[in-house]
Amino acid sequence: MPQVQEDTAAMKHDNRGASPRRLVDEAAEARLHRSKYIELRAISCEFDEGVLTLRGRVPSYYLKQMAQSLVDGIPGVAELDNQLEVGGLRPRNARSSRPSYHAALAPRRPR
Repeated sequence: MPQVQEDTAAMKHDNRGASPRRLVDEAAEARLHRSKYIELRAISCEFDEGVLTLRGRVPSYYLKQMAQSLVDGIPGVAELDNQLEVGGLRPRNARSSRPSYHAALAPRRPR
């Protein structure tokens, strides 16, 4: 639970008079940016009338659930609307159909 305490302390210690809406947005985005999953750093968060909405695209259902878990428990959030879309991103380790640079330089075998 240290994460909740950290978020609560940050929200109470706003010396610029930021709105609760902005504070919740920032707390949610901070949690996602601290994640070890780079794909979660592009997710946008919008808080309005107690509802935190997550928007963006992730490569798997696992990461969709991970994003939801990371922002769960932020003070002031009564409901979470996970609008993340799954798919469309190519994993970093996926092989391309094009030959690699090294494959293009490899000597060809005689037929």
